[in-house]
Amino acid sequence: MRGRLGFLLLAFVLAVTSWYMVLGREKVDVWVEVPVALTGMPADMTVISGLQNQVSVRIRGPKGLMRTLTGRVLAYDLDASSFKPGENVITLEPGGLALPNSFEVAELNPSVMVVQADKVVTKDVGVLPAWAGDVPDSFELADAVFSPPTVVLRGAQRFLKDVDNVAIVPLSVNGTVFNSTVAVSGETPLVLPQGVESRPGVVTARLIFDWRKVDKWTRVNVEVEGPVGAVARVSPSRVRVQARVPLPRAEAKDGLDGVHAVAVVPEEAEPGKHEVPLVVEVPGGKAVRVEPDVVTVTIDRK
Repeated sequence: MRGRLGFLLLAFVLAVTSWYMVLGREKVDVWVEVPVALTGMPADMTVISGLQNQVSVRIRGPKGLMRTLTGRVLAYDLDASSFKPGENVITLEPGGLALPNSFEVAELNPSVMVVQADKVVTKDVGVLPAWAGDVPDSFELADAVFSPPTVVLRGAQRFLKDVDNVAIVPLSVNGTVFNSTVAVSGETPLVLPQGVESRPGVVTARLIFDWRKVDKWTRVNVEVEGPVGAVARVSPSRVRVQARVPLPRAEAKDGLDGVHAVAVVPEEAEPGKHEVPLVVEVPGGKAVRVEPDVVTVTIDRK
């Protein structure tokens, strides 16, 4: 009885061994997805497009050992050391995927990548204001102050070529009371082009809103400042001034009463006629146009 059991046990062991030997020699193909890892990328280069994050790989190997690939961290190493600005046609080679000796790469999909690359450059640019929310029509942005006033961008040359300024992420003006000069401040990141980074990435912004400026015409008398003791006559005696002033002053009946036009004649001026440019003062605003802007001053000495 014992001899029979021994023979049965031996037969079982031989059968299992034969099964494993046959199974181990049988080759099978398995498709797997593996990530792409760039290697050797020059520090002054960057990828713009065309690089796929994963590739499909058909791996061939013994059927009995395929389970050993489960849980193994696989990655396709793509050599980027020869990348140049512009189009790079890269043929994917089986050697990019490191496998045990029992396995081989039978196929890669895709087998070719067309990668767009570019030089990495830095550029100093200005900062532009932006805000979110409603600003009354009677108000406008009077000034914008940033700290720092400029930032350094780093990215692909093609993306930075035409960039001279970047805007801030809009500051909210909701809840702001607009009844006089008002400032809205805060720290805010920047709106950056694709693939571009900024140093620093956040700026402090101060947006100052004030009454909207409007242009209004008025007529004023021309005053003359001439040589001491001289009698001066001016022609024309009145001029038109286009003044740019805050909206409330433009709407007020006497809002432009403080506008002055002065013809300043040098102290050494001789008697006779002199063409003199006007100096116009607009309190709280500025003169946009003066018609005419030159007057004739006649000097008569006593």
